[in-house]
Amino acid sequence: MASAAEQRHDWAQAIADWEHAIEHIQQINRSSTYYLKAESLLNQYQESVAQVQNKLEAKTVIEGELRQSCLGE
Repeated sequence: MASAAEQRHDWAQAIADWEHAIEHIQQINRSSTYYLKAESLLNQYQESVAQVQNKLEAKTVIEGELRQSCLGE
């Protein structure tokens, strides 16, 4: 879901989806054999959140600059 949102450039939804996935991984018992597999995904998902947050911030800056340019400010 998060990857699909990224492909649509829906950064806010992608962040929400990645964070939701992170929450699910964090609910896995650390002594479980599944946690070892999920731990690598956790790192990947956290990196994805950071990357998408950067894209969202860049989009916000660009939109603000475009508004100023279009308004002649």
